[in-house]
Amino acid sequence: MVEVFAGIAILCATAKQAGMASSIAVDKVKKKGSRSTILQLDLCNVHHQDLLEQWLQSPLIAWIHLAPVCGTASRARDIRRFDGDPQPLRSNERPEGLEGLSPKDSERVRIANSLFEYACKLFHLACSQG
Repeated sequence: MVEVFAGIAILCATAKQAGMASSIAVDKVKKKGSRSTILQLDLCNVHHQDLLEQWLQSPLIAWIHLAPVCGTASRARDIRRFDGDPQPLRSNERPEGLEGLSPKDSERVRIANSLFEYACKLFHLACSQG
């Protein structure tokens, strides 16, 4: 099992406890409190993508779990309770990002969009593997 965008790798740890000892977790950073070893790959980097795609072509992979980052896409950003709450970065009309975002938010949305697109590619790769 490969857990991509693993966060603290709870699913990977659970899979290992259930007997899937060779399960791996993949994320860009190792977070404090991780439940399993995390292989650090920057999936915006084409070389890291190539490496992951090679692994996923192994007949030993039972399943792949994808949980792409959601911070820029969270509907919770639409809830405005206090001054200073995070601003929405997307809308139903502009799912790829609102116009007029700050450079920092625009970059966050661009990276998230790239990772969403890559997650779709991984899904298609997994489907083609059966």
